[in-house]
Amino acid sequence: MAISRSKKTKLAFIAILAAGIIGLVILRAREQRGSTSFEGNGHAGNGPSVVDELRPGQKLASAVRIGESLSYRVSWSSFATAATATISVPNRLYYLGNDVWDLRAQISTVNPVRRLFTIDDEFTSYADVHTMVSRQYVMQLSELGRDRTQRFRGAQDGPTGASGGGIIPSDACDPLGALFLLRDSDLTRPLHAQVFDGKQIYEMSAQQVGSESTAVPAGRFATSRIQVELRGMADKNAHIGLTIWLARDAYRTPVVIEAALPFGSLRLDLTARIPGR
Repeated sequence: MAISRSKKTKLAFIAILAAGIIGLVILRAREQRGSTSFEGNGHAGNGPSVVDELRPGQKLASAVRIGESLSYRVSWSSFATAATATISVPNRLYYLGNDVWDLRAQISTVNPVRRLFTIDDEFTSYADVHTMVSRQYVMQLSELGRDRTQRFRGAQDGPTGASGGGIIPSDACDPLGALFLLRDSDLTRPLHAQVFDGKQIYEMSAQQVGSESTAVPAGRFATSRIQVELRGMADKNAHIGLTIWLARDAYRTPVVIEAALPFGSLRLDLTARIPGR
């Protein structure tokens, strides 16, 4: 199957998006920050420092569990396994004066798709513990023989101070933080929000549309079926439709993610999960 460079790039973008790695956001009402001052290592100019305990009065978001690791098989068009993806929560950190979740994701193509194009991408999100608003989002992209790093910082925290990056609009989430908001939100009612994918802002709506039993390599789950629509705010022709099946348990694990694309349908199936603590 011959695929143009633009379509290859878009496929990578959508694959990551569908995995919750790029562009999916649901913003809920912001929780009030605790007034207690943080006492710890302070801001480290070269990166975040580990926070060992919650501040008094802080609430741990139910969907965020340190040590969680989710693995997926990515199917595309006629390829049963086009790529593999993982999402994990290594730690909780202190960054630019804020407590943040350290969220990670990786995606890699596998043969025979890898012979068409090679993708080995890694993503890091520092998402505010209280709101999931993005404080920093880093994309380390290795695609089609080209390596590059893009670093984005929340507008409230000032410029990145480095090339190859940009600013995340205030009160917006990056895709990883957004996925955890989705997992931790009541979707029986419509939710509307904006999503920033590193290039443009999308207007998104999401709602639960059904409940069913879903079988994947990781097992059988009782799930809620969530319909998600994203439309570009500047480019009105930019539209992405997703269906996500979330486990109906305390973890709200994304069990299946599907996207219908002009150049082939995309599906992610959960193959393994480590729940975390």
